[in-house]
Amino acid sequence: MGQIYDFTVHKLHALMEQLATENRYDDADLVRRTLDAYLLGQCGIEWREGAPYAIYANENDVEG
Repeated sequence: MGQIYDFTVHKLHALMEQLATENRYDDADLVRRTLDAYLLGQCGIEWREGAPYAIYANENDVEG
């Protein structure tokens, strides 16, 4: 049986690296915080036209 790989983790990490390479550090940090929240189970990620959107179940989980 094969392993299941979470594409969302891979894609968010690649996006974070791309943004940092482009010197868009604030955007890269936002993606990092979103990835952290996703890994902690605080949000889901919905992809729209190739862009990630964080879906939080609880408004208190959203970081400023």
